[in-house]
Amino acid sequence: MNRCLYDYFAAIVDILDCDGIWWDTISLPLKPDARREAINKMHINYASAEFTVVHDEYLLQCEWREDGMPCLALVLSPWFTRGWTALELAKAGSVRVLFKGSDPDKPLIKNLNTEVLASDPARCTRAHWIASSLIRRLRKPISDVSDILTILQPRNTSWERDYKLIAALLAEFTDGGGNKTEADHTRAILTHVGKVGMASLFHGYETIAFTGGFSWCPHALRDMPSQAAGDLNEGTLTNTTLTIDARGAVTGSFYYRFVTSADTREGVLVQYNASRAKPRSQYAKEQNISNPPDENRTNNALRSYQNCILLRDHWRSTGPALLVATAGKEPNPAGTGDIIDCRYIASVFDNTPQPTGRYDKRYYVATFRLGNDRGRYDVRANELLGQSVDHGSGSYDFGSGGSQPPNEEAAYGGGHGDDDEAQVPSDGEEGWIPSEDDGPRRPRSMFGKGKQKQAEKEKAERKKAREETAEREKAEREKVEKEKVEKEKAEREKAEREKAEREKAEREKAEREKAERARAQAYIPPPQYVPPAPATPIIRRFSCCFQEYSLHTRCGCGKNGLPIPHLGEAYFGKSRCYDPNCAEHRGGRNRTYLP
Repeated sequence: MNRCLYDYFAAIVDILDCDGIWWDTISLPLKPDARREAINKMHINYASAEFTVVHDEYLLQCEWREDGMPCLALVLSPWFTRGWTALELAKAGSVRVLFKGSDPDKPLIKNLNTEVLASDPARCTRAHWIASSLIRRLRKPISDVSDILTILQPRNTSWERDYKLIAALLAEFTDGGGNKTEADHTRAILTHVGKVGMASLFHGYETIAFTGGFSWCPHALRDMPSQAAGDLNEGTLTNTTLTIDARGAVTGSFYYRFVTSADTREGVLVQYNASRAKPRSQYAKEQNISNPPDENRTNNALRSYQNCILLRDHWRSTGPALLVATAGKEPNPAGTGDIIDCRYIASVFDNTPQPTGRYDKRYYVATFRLGNDRGRYDVRANELLGQSVDHGSGSYDFGSGGSQPPNEEAAYGGGHGDDDEAQVPSDGEEGWIPSEDDGPRRPRSMFGKGKQKQAEKEKAERKKAREETAEREKAEREKVEKEKVEKEKAEREKAEREKAEREKAEREKAEREKAERARAQAYIPPPQYVPPAPATPIIRRFSCCFQEYSLHTRCGCGKNGLPIPHLGEAYFGKSRCYDPNCAEHRGGRNRTYLP
């Protein structure tokens, strides 16, 4: 990071009177474990910060004006289109936005809530109010999964795997990313949040499971549609919010109609395949997500169309509907009728003629639950719902209109056969199978006289399977407890060993320090070294002449003779001539040494 950029942000910190700054690029650790832990706490950093500063090059080219244009520029900026910055804006407390000021070296700092966003639709332009609503919608607390989808689906991330991590942080669920598969992550987020918009069920992808919990949702959270109207208006879709329990079953009120023989004709109910709209990425292939739904599942269900119904969020809806098979019912704890358990089949387009200007009398309203059907058989929808319908008719009748779903009596034309002639009994007659015996509460006559023994046999088998499962789970729990105790024992022993080793090391260190101090006190310096006297050097010299001279004579040439020191009067030496022109020197007789 260059010094100029650091000084630029340091000046902003001083203006805001803060002590420090969190900057993702330089504040996140590089070691994988520490980095993962820091990323899992990013939403806490932004929620705890005194100010969150929005710095974008696009906005720094935008001059401040009082006509709402800066707010529109913020919504259209590259900063607003990224997934990570959406997390920052959603979790931040007080937000400051940087715009172009009169001084190019000093940006203009504006308060998002009080200066950028519009406060009254009557005193601003429509564009300013829509942009302000989009930003406020993003900053609204997360109440259901549709809020997360509304924030993330229009935005992009550098890596596809970041989508699930950002979704987990938006939901304040820190165990959602990491090495979890997309399916595991989807289950964890849905269970943690506990609510989802009805529109998210009309997805058109392969589901996580064939039956049971989460058999209604796709593998990847991002494949679930969001509710577009939630971007602008708060609270307009609360009646379409569904609840999710810990087992993965989703419950809510739907408009429904029965499936008739006319719906089984080709081209009437067409399965919705959302995977055709976009190619699958390499990441999607590796994670086994965004797969197309199984068309055979819809065809097989329509063979027993008497057990099927269509669910919608509203009878006027023209988008996909849910094709489900009824499996049972039980009393609603809220005391408002029964909860109808259904098996999710697929999302389909209903191409039957739609009424214009009047109510479609084929539709009713009831509470349904998807994902609580494991191990249960499909049952006839009209018997379960207590309605009569002509399944044999090949035409469409919308009735005379009205504002509420009609409850007209009509003859049942599909036929039950000899074993199923009995009508649905009331609680005061033959009674019902209670919910604790064989799944949800449903009438005994649904089994028929000839199927009673087979049903009892299957019931005993299911009971035995439940007991075996309970024993298996008990053994697993005991095994886990045993492993936990052994692990704790091993950790205690390890801690004791480490403590003993530390104490031993400390004792040895103390003994060494004590011995060193004792040696230092008893230290006697060695005697000083006296070097021996130098030996008398032997002097040797070259000579260029053979004539012998006294100590102070020169060469025969009369030049450059050097005396030979330290020899005394008794010796004769030959001095060295340094004159290159000396005849004696050129003679080459210059290799003799002094005696």
